[in-house]
Amino acid sequence: MNRKSHLGRYVAIGFLVLILVVATTFGTGLMGFIDPASMLIIAVMSISMIVFSNHWSDYVRAMRIAIGNFECTTKELKASKNAMDLSIKAVFLSGIIGTVVGIISYLMILEDPTSFLGAAAAVALLTLLYACVINIVQYAIKAMIEKEIIYRDYE
Repeated sequence: MNRKSHLGRYVAIGFLVLILVVATTFGTGLMGFIDPASMLIIAVMSISMIVFSNHWSDYVRAMRIAIGNFECTTKELKASKNAMDLSIKAVFLSGIIGTVVGIISYLMILEDPTSFLGAAAAVALLTLLYACVINIVQYAIKAMIEKEIIYRDYE
Protein backbone atom coordinates (compact mmCIF):
# COMPACT_ATOMS: atom_id res chain seq x y z
CA MET A 1 0.00 0.00 0.00
CA ASN A 2 1.25 3.43 -0.77
CA ARG A 3 1.08 6.69 1.13
CA LYS A 4 -1.76 7.99 -1.04
CA SER A 5 -4.10 5.15 -0.03
CA HIS A 6 -3.38 5.86 3.65
CA LEU A 7 -4.19 9.52 3.13
CA GLY A 8 -7.55 8.53 1.64
CA ARG A 9 -8.32 6.42 4.70
CA TYR A 10 -7.51 9.25 7.08
CA VAL A 11 -9.58 11.72 5.04
CA ALA A 12 -12.53 9.31 5.04
CA ILE A 13 -12.32 8.80 8.80
CA GLY A 14 -12.00 12.56 9.31
CA PHE A 15 -15.05 13.12 7.12
CA LEU A 16 -17.05 10.57 9.14
CA VAL A 17 -16.08 12.29 12.40
CA LEU A 18 -16.93 15.70 10.93
CA ILE A 19 -20.37 14.53 9.81
CA LEU A 20 -21.07 13.07 13.26
CA VAL A 21 -19.95 16.25 15.03
CA VAL A 22 -22.00 18.49 12.74
CA ALA A 23 -25.07 16.26 13.08
CA THR A 24 -24.86 16.22 16.86
CA THR A 25 -24.36 19.96 17.31
CA PHE A 26 -27.72 20.80 15.73
CA GLY A 27 -29.68 19.31 18.62
CA THR A 28 -28.41 19.23 22.16
CA GLY A 29 -24.80 19.75 21.21
CA LEU A 30 -21.94 17.32 21.25
CA MET A 31 -22.03 16.80 25.02
CA GLY A 32 -25.60 15.50 24.77
CA PHE A 33 -24.29 12.58 22.75
CA ILE A 34 -21.65 11.49 25.25
CA ASP A 35 -22.89 8.86 27.66
CA PRO A 36 -20.30 6.94 29.70
CA ALA A 37 -22.75 4.18 30.64
CA SER A 38 -23.48 3.41 26.98
CA MET A 39 -19.78 3.48 26.10
CA LEU A 40 -19.01 1.14 28.97
CA ILE A 41 -21.70 -1.33 27.93
CA ILE A 42 -20.37 -1.46 24.36
CA ALA A 43 -16.69 -1.63 25.33
CA VAL A 44 -16.89 -4.18 28.14
CA MET A 45 -19.29 -6.56 26.43
CA SER A 46 -17.67 -6.57 22.99
CA ILE A 47 -14.06 -6.68 24.19
CA SER A 48 -14.95 -9.45 26.63
CA MET A 49 -16.48 -11.51 23.83
CA ILE A 50 -13.43 -11.03 21.58
CA VAL A 51 -11.02 -11.96 24.37
CA PHE A 52 -13.16 -14.90 25.51
CA SER A 53 -13.25 -16.33 21.99
CA ASN A 54 -9.45 -16.04 21.74
CA HIS A 55 -9.56 -13.59 18.80
CA TRP A 56 -7.91 -10.61 20.50
CA SER A 57 -4.57 -10.86 18.69
CA ASP A 58 -6.38 -11.29 15.36
CA TYR A 59 -8.52 -8.23 16.11
CA VAL A 60 -5.44 -6.16 16.99
CA ARG A 61 -3.82 -7.32 13.74
CA ALA A 62 -6.92 -6.18 11.81
CA MET A 63 -6.60 -2.73 13.39
CA ARG A 64 -2.91 -2.59 12.47
CA ILE A 65 -3.76 -3.58 8.90
CA ALA A 66 -6.33 -0.78 8.74
CA ILE A 67 -3.94 1.86 10.06
CA GLY A 68 -1.10 1.21 7.68
CA ASN A 69 1.45 -1.10 6.20
CA PHE A 70 1.42 -4.39 8.03
CA GLU A 71 2.71 -7.47 6.32
CA CYS A 72 0.95 -10.71 7.12
CA THR A 73 0.16 -14.04 5.56
CA THR A 74 -3.12 -14.96 3.91
CA LYS A 75 -3.87 -17.21 6.88
CA GLU A 76 -3.42 -14.25 9.25
CA LEU A 77 -5.63 -12.10 7.01
CA LYS A 78 -8.39 -14.70 7.15
CA ALA A 79 -8.06 -14.94 10.93
CA SER A 80 -8.27 -11.13 11.15
CA LYS A 81 -11.37 -11.16 8.96
CA ASN A 82 -12.97 -13.72 11.28
CA ALA A 83 -12.10 -11.52 14.26
CA MET A 84 -13.73 -8.53 12.55
CA ASP A 85 -16.85 -10.62 11.85
CA LEU A 86 -17.03 -11.56 15.51
CA SER A 87 -16.43 -7.99 16.63
CA ILE A 88 -19.14 -6.61 14.36
CA LYS A 89 -21.62 -9.09 15.82
CA ALA A 90 -20.43 -8.48 19.38
CA VAL A 91 -20.73 -4.71 19.08
CA PHE A 92 -24.17 -4.96 17.52
CA LEU A 93 -25.43 -7.38 20.16
CA SER A 94 -24.00 -5.27 22.98
CA GLY A 95 -25.79 -2.28 21.44
CA ILE A 96 -29.05 -4.20 21.45
CA ILE A 97 -28.50 -5.34 25.04
CA GLY A 98 -27.71 -1.77 26.09
CA THR A 99 -30.88 -0.58 24.39
CA VAL A 100 -32.96 -3.20 26.19
CA VAL A 101 -31.34 -2.28 29.53
CA GLY A 102 -32.07 1.39 28.88
CA ILE A 103 -35.69 0.70 27.95
CA ILE A 104 -36.18 -1.43 31.05
CA SER A 105 -34.69 1.34 33.19
CA TYR A 106 -36.94 3.83 31.42
CA LEU A 107 -40.05 1.74 32.08
CA MET A 108 -39.15 1.19 35.72
CA ILE A 109 -39.04 4.91 36.47
CA LEU A 110 -42.12 5.96 34.50
CA GLU A 111 -44.09 6.26 37.73
CA ASP A 112 -41.83 9.11 38.86
CA PRO A 113 -41.09 11.26 35.77
CA THR A 114 -38.83 13.61 37.74
CA SER A 115 -36.25 10.88 38.22
CA PHE A 116 -33.61 10.12 35.59
CA LEU A 117 -36.09 9.62 32.75
CA GLY A 118 -33.79 11.32 30.25
CA ALA A 119 -30.75 9.36 31.38
CA ALA A 120 -32.51 6.04 30.90
CA ALA A 121 -33.70 7.07 27.44
CA ALA A 122 -30.18 8.25 26.58
CA VAL A 123 -28.67 4.89 27.53
CA ALA A 124 -31.31 3.14 25.47
CA LEU A 125 -30.70 5.13 22.31
CA LEU A 126 -27.05 6.12 22.55
CA THR A 127 -25.87 2.55 23.08
CA LEU A 128 -27.43 1.55 19.79
CA LEU A 129 -26.06 4.70 18.10
CA TYR A 130 -22.54 3.92 19.33
CA ALA A 131 -22.84 0.34 18.10
CA CYS A 132 -23.90 1.51 14.64
CA VAL A 133 -21.08 4.07 14.36
CA ILE A 134 -18.45 1.58 15.52
CA ASN A 135 -19.74 -1.00 13.07
CA ILE A 136 -19.53 1.45 10.16
CA VAL A 137 -15.79 1.63 10.76
CA GLN A 138 -15.49 -2.11 11.37
CA TYR A 139 -17.30 -2.95 8.14
CA ALA A 140 -14.81 -0.76 6.26
CA ILE A 141 -11.88 -2.53 7.90
CA LYS A 142 -13.41 -5.91 7.12
CA ALA A 143 -13.86 -4.86 3.48
CA MET A 144 -10.18 -3.84 3.27
CA ILE A 145 -9.11 -7.22 4.61
CA GLU A 146 -11.46 -9.12 2.29
CA LYS A 147 -10.13 -7.14 -0.68
CA GLU A 148 -6.56 -8.09 0.23
CA ILE A 149 -7.56 -11.75 0.56
CA ILE A 150 -9.23 -11.66 -2.87
CA TYR A 151 -6.17 -10.07 -4.48
CA ARG A 152 -3.91 -12.67 -2.94
CA ASP A 153 -6.14 -15.51 -4.10
CA TYR A 154 -5.76 -14.34 -7.71
CA GLU A 155 -1.98 -14.05 -7.58
